Amino acid sequence: GTITSYYRTIWGGNTGGETPTSSKNITIKNYDGGSIASEFSVGMRFRNVEDFDLYNYSGATIETGTVTTTSADYTIDLQSADDVYINNEGTIKSANNYAIACKTCTSSTIINSGTIQSVNSFALFIKESQNMTVENSGTITADGWAIVAEDSTSLNITNSGTIISS
Repeated sequence: GTITSYYRTIWGGNTGGETPTSSKNITIKNYDGGSIASEFSVGMRFRNVEDFDLYNYSGATIETGTVTTTSADYTIDLQSADDVYINNEGTIKSANNYAIACKTCTSSTIINSGTIQSVNSFALFIKESQNMTVENSGTITADGWAIVAEDSTSLNITNSGTIISS
């Protein structure tokens, strides 16, 4: 199926007194032919999330921005997250900012056998995170930097695919 919005397509948890304040035990499965898209802003934004699983299967797409709207933000934006598991066999694409951002994430895994792409920035942005694993047998590509790991500890990257930064 298709889930599309102009602004924040899927949003859970928050900071700054807004509700909801946290999200727990979240599983999202985007099957072959499925599309989760935001034309202008964030595709998925989660704050204070625990036990978050995302499966983007072969033939499925999660993306922000369009050909005419390249000012879209993050495709998947996680902050203050614990026990994140992302398995991408399809396409995760951002027309502007990060395809996947994981800020202050702990004990998390990103497995990619599909494509993770940022047209204008970073494909993977990992900031102030610890005990993270990235396994790539697909393609990670960005017109900026493919992977940025800022102020992170215990980050393991295993690559048998292609990682390209222009």
